[in-house]
Amino acid sequence: MQLEQEQVEIIRTMFQQIKSKNDLLKLINFAKKLLFGEAAHAVPLKTLTYYGNANLASDAYRTFSIRKKSGGKRPIHAPVKGLKPIQKALNLILQCLFTPHHAANGFVPERSIVDNAKVHQGAHYVYNIDLKDFFPSIDLSRVAACLRLPPFNLIDTAEEPLAFLVANLCCTPILVERQNESGEWINKILNVLPQGAPTSPTITNIVAQRLDKRLTGLARRFGANFSRYADDITFSSMHNIYKQDEAFTIELTRIIESQGFYINPSKTRLQKTGFRQEVTGLVVNEKVNVHRRYVKQIRHWLYLWERYGYAQAEQIFKREYVKDKGYAKKGNPKLENVLEGKLLFMKMVKGGEDGTFLGLWRRFDHLLIELNEVRDNTSIPEEAFTEKEQLTRTIKISLLPIDDGKFIQTLQHDKLIPMGVALPYEETFENNIEETYEKPSLQHNPINTMNFLKNFKYDNASGFKELVHAPFDVDNFDFEKILDTVKNHPNFILTFKNTRAEKFTGELPLGLWKKAKELINHLSTEGLDLFKLTKQHPIESEKFLTEIQDFKKNYRFSSDDTESSILKKLIIHVAKKAEHKNSDKNIVFSFGNTDQSGQFSDDQLVFLPDERIFGLRSGFFTWVPNVRNTLAWIFKGILQHSNVNGSRTFEKKSKKIVVEINRFRDKDIGLTKVQLTISDEFSVLKKSPDQFLEDLLNSEPCKHYLRNIADWAIECDCDNGESYLFQILPKNDYKRLERKVNSFKHIITFYD
Repeated sequence: MQLEQEQVEIIRTMFQQIKSKNDLLKLINFAKKLLFGEAAHAVPLKTLTYYGNANLASDAYRTFSIRKKSGGKRPIHAPVKGLKPIQKALNLILQCLFTPHHAANGFVPERSIVDNAKVHQGAHYVYNIDLKDFFPSIDLSRVAACLRLPPFNLIDTAEEPLAFLVANLCCTPILVERQNESGEWINKILNVLPQGAPTSPTITNIVAQRLDKRLTGLARRFGANFSRYADDITFSSMHNIYKQDEAFTIELTRIIESQGFYINPSKTRLQKTGFRQEVTGLVVNEKVNVHRRYVKQIRHWLYLWERYGYAQAEQIFKREYVKDKGYAKKGNPKLENVLEGKLLFMKMVKGGEDGTFLGLWRRFDHLLIELNEVRDNTSIPEEAFTEKEQLTRTIKISLLPIDDGKFIQTLQHDKLIPMGVALPYEETFENNIEETYEKPSLQHNPINTMNFLKNFKYDNASGFKELVHAPFDVDNFDFEKILDTVKNHPNFILTFKNTRAEKFTGELPLGLWKKAKELINHLSTEGLDLFKLTKQHPIESEKFLTEIQDFKKNYRFSSDDTESSILKKLIIHVAKKAEHKNSDKNIVFSFGNTDQSGQFSDDQLVFLPDERIFGLRSGFFTWVPNVRNTLAWIFKGILQHSNVNGSRTFEKKSKKIVVEINRFRDKDIGLTKVQLTISDEFSVLKKSPDQFLEDLLNSEPCKHYLRNIADWAIECDCDNGESYLFQILPKNDYKRLERKVNSFKHIITFYD
């Protein structure tokens, strides 16, 4: 859990003031509320006293075993329901008080196996050792001794043995191995740290702090690097210092045993350059990386999903997953969940910009979108129903795969209708006035929209290009045939032919669908009459020429403003026209105490990489009205959040809006992505992430403007000190960033 600095300081102050069990209990309950919320039940003193006495609390742990990857079983001692929240609260307290040694990377906030492995990348020799029975090697007396030292300084008195009490809350009697005076290993029951308690990992770092310091000194003496991840100790160097019974290994063994630990000889290995070198499961030969087998397995499962569909791929996955693990894991592993987890782990190791990760993630993301579309039901444009039908019947249509790879539709009252057969409206909607229409769930497929719009530009036998362009061959031109072809397009066949397409291509943005339908209707009536009379395309008429050119300006951005729109020009126009007054209070949104204009000026808009390259990169197919509406929404928001009535002290010229465009090829989907970013510099979010995400999901861009047009994300800093990435379309979630954004950044990704 990430605490605010003020909360950390409160815990430190309260801990320094502990003089009795009641003081300790008060702090535990404070930490428990931070963990579980204000509604968390307070721990009573009798419960603390009970679990702090091993002789009384014989039922404080439940014991079970899990399989090790290397074979054998690992015993786990998990605290019961009453003790576990106490230990979680204690763990939070200890983490606020103690800063682990820089060489310790296991169970440390903000550190991971990646940090542990990076220490050793590119070395000629990598030496791994493992500590035997690491957790049970630490007994209650060692824990209590550490708690009496800085930074804890818990005072023990005859009446209040506080260090002993905390140690008892974290330890339990277990059968362990110890060496006797003759050096023989014998079994005995001791009160030790259990593997399975929330406090054990943090306490091992506390106890092993002196070990970390001495091994760091040893590594420095021999020109080596050192790191520890729990019981996994690693040294690396450019020369071989690891020969048995020589200076380094002799001193290494002496230091470890002097600290009460022992080396497990079966897990000691020296890895040389030229062979695969691993540290905590990651390859470190040249840079930190996952195994090739790891990537190969992800590719294999993605291929199965792409080739055979999700259901069959998951059956194969489950067989392979159980076989690979060597046992059936608890629960029901899902292919999509395991893949996502593996990909996120790869991102952590290789970085979010790594080409291999990005390629696999895009394939996975594309498959997941398709899977969710099948699950969430395909949608029919609302205009496809008459007004009466919208009011009188609840209908749900979903796609169900069958063996031959085609699709069928199903109505909620179990009638199966093959693709291409007209919906029986007279049966399903008759005499059901009291029932209400349920609008199908919205989908997000911008690639489908982009592909549809390209029909108006390129020859592909869809009829749409011929609909809005003068014919090349005027002698063999049949406008009536073109109209018929257009009306048979999957997005319009239901409207104009009263039948369904054999394969539904996906929902178009409502505004685009309406405008295209209006154009087709107009050209099918007056336009067709004109063709029959003159044998000329309606575009030859000034009346239809204006209508068609207006439509063509709305389906793409390019450098030609006669039959398309220019993105830069649109951005400047929308920014300067942004609404700058609060209609309710007549407040002018302004930029600093010397500005009352409530408008953006030319020098506030910065285009990157530069204005010329911005223009070259900003040609792509999209539905321009929706982009215009989105830009208006964004710039209105920037105005409203910049300043009110000049109450801030910055000057207008210091408020910059940075607009950047980039293009890159996505090899996995075979398309170019055009990424437009609009950054409101140095602005921060003043809402909780959950509330902000809810607001975004209910906003016009998410519900209407960018749906099926472009992907949408926002990066920003929050006034709580954290930074976030909100993935609104298509993900509908957010995550914390490890870096500062220093702006409020809209990221809109188009496809071309």
